[in-house]
Amino acid sequence: MPSGLYAPSTVFQSIEEYFKWLISVKKTLVTVGATKPDLDEAPVTLKRLENLILEFVSGYDAALLRGVPSHQDFSGQNVFINGEGLITGIIDWEFHMVKPAALAAAYPSWIRYDGTADPRFVDRKGQFSSFWMASPVDAKKLRQEYDAVRG
Repeated sequence: MPSGLYAPSTVFQSIEEYFKWLISVKKTLVTVGATKPDLDEAPVTLKRLENLILEFVSGYDAALLRGVPSHQDFSGQNVFINGEGLITGIIDWEFHMVKPAALAAAYPSWIRYDGTADPRFVDRKGQFSSFWMASPVDAKKLRQEYDAVRG
């Protein structure tokens, strides 16, 4: 597993460890153009956030906190499908990680239509500006199909 900013070099034993890692990543980021008061306040804010998160997750069911594999780049171009529409393979695992199930359980990005990659809001010059996969109507149909397959 690659180490670095978004791919930890360890398997987390608990959701608490995972969130502590996320906070530590944020603490090491350099923010260009931030004012000194912002930089002074950041560690205090991150500590408060860490405490709130750890308090919040303490009430979760253990099954939702178990570690599960997460692809981290699960998009249509990384899924092979045969002529019958069955998934036959998934490629491009370089950003994979093990995450708490509560955080890993989500619709694939191309059928969520949460607006984060909507062509109206994506930087046209950005490298991911052409990866929008489905319209809101199509995404809704795909979510229904996804739910039917998942059971």
